[in-house]
Amino acid sequence: MHEVSSREIINSFLDFFTKNGHLKIDNSSIIPKNDPTLLFINSGMAAIKNYFTGKEKPVNPEICNVQTCIRTIDIDEVGDRHHLTSFHMLGNWSINGRYFKNGAIGLAFEFITKNLGIPIEKLYVSVFAGNKELGLEFDDESKKTWIELGINKNRVLSFGMDDNFWGPTGETGPCGPCTEVFYDTGVGADYQGSGDFDTKRYIEIWNAGVFMMLNKTENLDFVSLPFKSVDAGAGLERFAMVIGGHDSVYETDLLSPIKFQIEALFNVRNLPQNMEEVFEKNMRILTDHLRTTVLILASKIRPANESRGYIPRKLIRKCIAISQKTSNFCGMTYSPNLLPVVEFILDNFNDIYPDFITNKKFVLDQFNLEVTKFESVVQDGLEKLLEHKNKLNLEISGDFAFDLVTTFGLPFEIIRDFALENNLKLDGEKYNKNLENHRNISKFVDKSERSIDEVLEKIYSKIPPDNETNFVGYDNEVVTAKIYKIFSDTGEEICNISNQKKVFLIFNNTTLYAKAGGQDYDKGIIFSYDYITLADITGCFKKNGVYVHCCEMRCGNLSVGDSITIGLDFSRRKKLSRAHSATHLLHSVLRKMFGNELEQHGSKVDENKLRFDFNYDGNISRENILGIEKEVNKYILKNLKCEIKIMQLSQAINYGATAIFTGKYDDIVRVVVFKNDEFVDCADIVSKELCGGTHVEFSSQIGFFVIESVENIGKGIRRITAFVGEKAVEFYQNKISILYDSTKILGSSYDDFVQKLSKKVAVPDVRVKKYTKNLENSDLVYADCDIPLAYKKINERPSVQALTKLAEQIKGVIAVITDDGSVETKSYVSLAVASHLNLNAGKILKQVLSGFDQKGGGNSVNAYGNFGKINVAEFIGKIVELIQKKI
Repeated sequence: MHEVSSREIINSFLDFFTKNGHLKIDNSSIIPKNDPTLLFINSGMAAIKNYFTGKEKPVNPEICNVQTCIRTIDIDEVGDRHHLTSFHMLGNWSINGRYFKNGAIGLAFEFITKNLGIPIEKLYVSVFAGNKELGLEFDDESKKTWIELGINKNRVLSFGMDDNFWGPTGETGPCGPCTEVFYDTGVGADYQGSGDFDTKRYIEIWNAGVFMMLNKTENLDFVSLPFKSVDAGAGLERFAMVIGGHDSVYETDLLSPIKFQIEALFNVRNLPQNMEEVFEKNMRILTDHLRTTVLILASKIRPANESRGYIPRKLIRKCIAISQKTSNFCGMTYSPNLLPVVEFILDNFNDIYPDFITNKKFVLDQFNLEVTKFESVVQDGLEKLLEHKNKLNLEISGDFAFDLVTTFGLPFEIIRDFALENNLKLDGEKYNKNLENHRNISKFVDKSERSIDEVLEKIYSKIPPDNETNFVGYDNEVVTAKIYKIFSDTGEEICNISNQKKVFLIFNNTTLYAKAGGQDYDKGIIFSYDYITLADITGCFKKNGVYVHCCEMRCGNLSVGDSITIGLDFSRRKKLSRAHSATHLLHSVLRKMFGNELEQHGSKVDENKLRFDFNYDGNISRENILGIEKEVNKYILKNLKCEIKIMQLSQAINYGATAIFTGKYDDIVRVVVFKNDEFVDCADIVSKELCGGTHVEFSSQIGFFVIESVENIGKGIRRITAFVGEKAVEFYQNKISILYDSTKILGSSYDDFVQKLSKKVAVPDVRVKKYTKNLENSDLVYADCDIPLAYKKINERPSVQALTKLAEQIKGVIAVITDDGSVETKSYVSLAVASHLNLNAGKILKQVLSGFDQKGGGNSVNAYGNFGKINVAEFIGKIVELIQKKI
């Protein structure tokens, strides 16, 4: 065999299958569309799953493509010769098409042996051994086909569910037995099939066919699909590895350039001999994780503590930890900056990934921001672990590990890796006990809500399938209904109920909206045909389409099968609708102000009040808050019309309707549109979102919108709490009343109130004192500079908050040099710039340190770096020089 490029393999693959009647389809985004069971597309089949269930029909029954995939389950396996978290899948499919097992195996064999030239004596294959408990048979047909094509029968191996039964891509969906092809990277006697299959020697290069015969249901049953299909996929990186005769996928042209860039950052000359294997593994992990991170960030996914955003955050933090550990055993006094590697990936692989061009700035900004937040945390944590080890401790106790995680923010994975690499015991059991106790103490659970949840779960478990309640509440305030089920307040099913008791009722019809999508439930009453109120409905909940009504009886008796009338508390409904519609207008304004990459991360709609969570890393000033209020109220005053459109999900996505990725949508969806309908020919659409909630008919019915607070509830996640309608008016009147009383006390008018108050009361900035450790304004040394520039040399590293607050206090620049006075030639510098200055702390420090042959960086407000002993006067002089140039 001779080495060919990855791009040549791609072209050969697509050319082979298109000549064999397959239609080439485009690579899909790594973000699944309307599939909450997946964080990312993890196989070629995942992007076209609906074809295999019959929900959608492909243009051609035989298709092929090259799909970018991310498989998060392999994160901890990365570092060996072939596992990756991101990879390219060469896929070919026959969906109720011309071939099944024999045809799929024949095509795979022909492409591998003839087009790629891989010798048959290098191949092993595996087939499904069956599972008697599940009624799944041994795949004898696939075994016979491989032997007929020339594979030695001793090289056709049989494995069970874990190895040769594939899917589904999520918890449910199409699946079936599969047959896989392995490449023998070694030499010697044939593998005889005894013991575990040695995957270090035998590398899987192609799943030659997942034979889609079954569908896994929510009940974990396997039922036959209406038609049979083939899903075949091969890893491009592994093909390139075996064809080129490489030892690992990291030597191929898709990964080796990245790995080379990373290796160049470290001082390999000082590498201890016994650390060569560790160094190689670290370089592989960094290569894979940085490429995967760039792929995710280029899809406009921000690092976060949950959902998709957790993956890039985890990968970046692992990279920082590995980089710092590697620099330590390489004898380096600083951890290298990984941002140039990210930029290299963006610039050198944008022919494969077009998003690398369009979203380059977003990727670089998000990566830099995440590194800035976390690098000092890891460095401090690793130093504490090294101190612990140097005291000849042979074990990391559960208490010490728990303290590092909860007090210092060091991820447990880093502690675990440190223990493994340094042959230290880790008391993981005690750590987990401490963590569980901490969670139990920290969380507050409303006992009444928990009690209701427990009863509801008990009720739902007794409802047979296909008994959905008919909801008619969008168009009706009153509805006639029959009682289908009655449950006591403990969840026991009963046949009838008398007065003065709390019960749970299920009807065939209802006009009450159940608690869902962030909107609170409707309330109402049950009355008889002679208009006697029988019960108050105090809550409404649903699951799997079944609405459960929490009721308190007033009088009379109710039995299963009785016909009654349900009346909606329309006053409450109007208040909920006002608040819900306001969240749509707020979402539109936020995207308009801060960019379309802003996404909703949760909401809660109560009477007159709303809460809206969204991703945003920037500062939201008082001016921003006033601007948001102003724009939302503009939309309210425009009297925008609310239109409800019912359409297929695919149509809604093409229409541009906003959806929450965690939502699970049916094939037919409801789109809520707010638009300026004054001129029919030029209707101005303000908002369009997939939503099942209730809304006003016109935006003017919201009345008034005012923001109560803006909070930071997590890294990069903001929460706006606001009032609408009467509550908003009441909120503003209370504030005006306070201001009025204050002016009377101060003897001022509204216009000069702030000026007179500031002269009357001198308030020290307690926040600066709170966060300033070893930093006092009076101890700072000021340099000769047009802009206030203060500096100080201290023994303990200051917090980011301290620097930021102090820079704002002096309205200038703060530089801090940390030196503990030890004989080690290691120092740490921090730089902070007041936000009103047209300067960039990261650029300043980066240029200064480059003059000392060192590296550093950060963002526009804060920056830092590690390096050897420093001449303070020379260092400050360089900063002054750059400040004068307005860097």
